[in-house]
Amino acid sequence: MSDKSKNKFKDKLFNGVKKFVSKMPYGKKIIAGLKKQIKKSSTHSIASGFALGVFWGVMPTFGTAIIFALVFGTIFRMNRTAAILGTLVSNPLTSAFLYALGFYIGAVLVGIQYTTADILNMIMNLEFSSQLLQVLIGNVIVATLFAIFSYVVIYQIVLYARSRLAEKEEERKRELLFEHQ
Repeated sequence: MSDKSKNKFKDKLFNGVKKFVSKMPYGKKIIAGLKKQIKKSSTHSIASGFALGVFWGVMPTFGTAIIFALVFGTIFRMNRTAAILGTLVSNPLTSAFLYALGFYIGAVLVGIQYTTADILNMIMNLEFSSQLLQVLIGNVIVATLFAIFSYVVIYQIVLYARSRLAEKEEERKRELLFEHQ
């Protein structure tokens, strides 16, 4: 894929996400807030904050992921807004899948075999206290892999967003210069 086609793809993706978010309730405020975060925080701080949020979002924290993300984001000086957004990777649609994947990986590593139905039944009924080791091992691995992946993706997105913001700022400056001539 050439650089031009990569940039066209990035433009379409970026504009599509922006259009989608702007139609959400408070979408324009969300976009304004994200722009502010992109301008004031380092790329690493935003990407690592998001990755931290993803890590805690994937872990079976049962509703406390945001608290963990805020505490650790503050301790390690990461972008807390990005950390909160990262926790949203786990939601009612994804949490059962994420917990099942972590449980399965943990069970394989510990050497215990379960059927998929057994795993889903335990997760839906929150009956894995006796399998806590498998749950923790598996979910730490899954959470770490998701966090690393999200760091790389968000880092690239922030770099791209910054370049777009800089281009728009240059356009505005040129327009103002021509207006005054």
